[in-house]
Amino acid sequence: MIMLELALGQHPFAGLSEAVILHHLTTRELELNTLTDAYLRKLLRGLLLRDPKKRWGDEQIMRWLARDTSLPDAVETTAMGGFREPYHIGYDLCHTREQLAVALARNWDDGVRDISNAQLLAWFRDVQKDQNAVRVLLDMRHDKKLSVDVQLLRLILYLAPGIPPVWRGETIELPAILSYANRSLKGDELASSWLNQLYNYGVLEAYADAGNKEIANIVQKWQHCCKQIQQAWQEAFGLVKDYASKHLPGEYANIDKLVYGIEADDRAPLHKLHARVLALVYDERWPERLRKRLVIAYAGLKAYCPWLSALGEIEQMPVASLL
Repeated sequence: MIMLELALGQHPFAGLSEAVILHHLTTRELELNTLTDAYLRKLLRGLLLRDPKKRWGDEQIMRWLARDTSLPDAVETTAMGGFREPYHIGYDLCHTREQLAVALARNWDDGVRDISNAQLLAWFRDVQKDQNAVRVLLDMRHDKKLSVDVQLLRLILYLAPGIPPVWRGETIELPAILSYANRSLKGDELASSWLNQLYNYGVLEAYADAGNKEIANIVQKWQHCCKQIQQAWQEAFGLVKDYASKHLPGEYANIDKLVYGIEADDRAPLHKLHARVLALVYDERWPERLRKRLVIAYAGLKAYCPWLSALGEIEQMPVASLL
């Protein structure tokens, strides 16, 4: 692996998580086609065979150094369940379902194009004769609610249910999710949008349904907290409305209905809150820091917004009500 890194000028798995690297190494051979030196490529193929019994040793290396032309090329033979013909995407030549899943996850934009233009559909139908895969692709294609990104995700999980979690080419293991949440809390709108996609598109649920227990745990905690916040939001909405009807002169006015002709929405704006939800769930100190900030803000608003008293004292509020 060190020789490959020297030849490439960078680590072959730079930027990938340990889980993705492990899955890559156990399901496919390393991609060496980017190396222009064919003789060096021959050596590396021999040194990087997954089967230790067939991996090159001292004898083959000495023959390679002596430029022995009779030395046969090393051939990776551990792949199972191979395709009739390999699928080429990016620099990846895929011989198995697992290899194709990894390649699609790594070459996400190319995969989206290949689904959009029906190239993958045609390949599974005409080359592989895989009617089950064709049905999966057709069903998704006819579902107008599914974005192409979600279609690609479902295809990847159909091909390799155990693949490490990835969304649009990026890992979605817990550290990455919390990193995006931290960026969102600092005002990064792209990070906020990314979190919304994970939640609204059911990305994590797809991996949980495929058997990923760690992701299933994240889903359970995230959704549970969202439900608590939704309930707290609706209760607060009702309390404020009740306060207005009792303490403010005249009939309670629904501004949204008067101005826009729509009923006021008592649902929490979760699309703005996902980073805070994750902070509540995974940072034990964050709720109390938030509570202290709210106490200060609350003191200054009381004189102008007397209806805030209907919500109760900040110090006594449940954590979910702080948002």
